Amino acid sequence: MSEETHYSENDLDCMDAFATFKAALQGKNQGYFTASVEEKNATTMINWALANGMTLADAANLGFWQLSFGNTKAQLVLDEKAPVVARIKSIEDAGFRDRVAAMSVAQIKETYQTDSDFRVRYEALNGGR
Repeated sequence: MSEETHYSENDLDCMDAFATFKAALQGKNQGYFTASVEEKNATTMINWALANGMTLADAANLGFWQLSFGNTKAQLVLDEKAPVVARIKSIEDAGFRDRVAAMSVAQIKETYQTDSDFRVRYEALNGGR
């Protein structure tokens, strides 16, 4: 015989609020809640909320998830393999390639020396060279 899981009304409300929160996410943010990272990220968000005065009962409110996400995003794991993340990265890479193609050699050298984000992306674009 299989055991049935019984959820309280609050458990169901919490699940509904979390599902609504995830459904409202757009773009790259969807990559924080794929099957491979969702449990870890939800746990991080819940732990933050509990440490900041909220209760598990509060998780039945959409605001619980929105506030927790906003305050923990830097600690959450982004699933780089999520289709939406890969698509956005491809678009960003194409834009960066266009930017570099429009620059003179002197501009590339100067920007490479002064902009660490440009340097990392330029090296990745050129296979680490």
